[in-house]
Amino acid sequence: GGAGKGKKEKEQLLTMQRAARLLQHMAMSLRALTSTNPRPEQAAEVLASSTLALSQLAALADSEHRQNLLWCLGGHTASIELLRVLSDVEKQARLPPEAVKAMRESAFALLCAFCEGNKRNQAVLFEHFALILAHMCNVRKATTCARLVLQDHAENCASVTRAHLTQLMGLMSEGSARYAWYLHLSDPLGMRGTPTLTLFIH
Repeated sequence: GGAGKGKKEKEQLLTMQRAARLLQHMAMSLRALTSTNPRPEQAAEVLASSTLALSQLAALADSEHRQNLLWCLGGHTASIELLRVLSDVEKQARLPPEAVKAMRESAFALLCAFCEGNKRNQAVLFEHFALILAHMCNVRKATTCARLVLQDHAENCASVTRAHLTQLMGLMSEGSARYAWYLHLSDPLGMRGTPTLTLFIH
């Protein structure tokens, strides 16, 4: 009944709040690994906890109301910070590759859930578009995220810079097996109709 539904909604809200707070702590824990010469299991534990919190938030961000709630909780900011910190930590500490990959995919799954079909959240993520593009070479969900940030959002498409397009063309010119992933971006970018886009597509 209505009472049961309300209780479930409250429990899910509490789960979102806890997971968002955990993500903020995990960013600090991850950064701390650079000064402790961590054991592999220690790094794996931090990454696994982060991945779990990211996955919980992504699963619950299934409506516009919850996308907006996630924005209020700062879940997207914590995810971006985790991605930035992870890139820094990787340069200084040995981290388990599979755990790193899982955390990155989960972070972008959350960002996809955060912005899909939500104009305000798409605009919020566009501020980090260069970071999203930078992850496309090794995180498949990053390509999906880049596409969703632009999808049906004329303002974001119009704001794509030459630097962004150069970044995209650089990825494509590497000739990796991931080439087809990048073509998913051509549809939303087609809204621009700029000469530069022709260089990107062809």
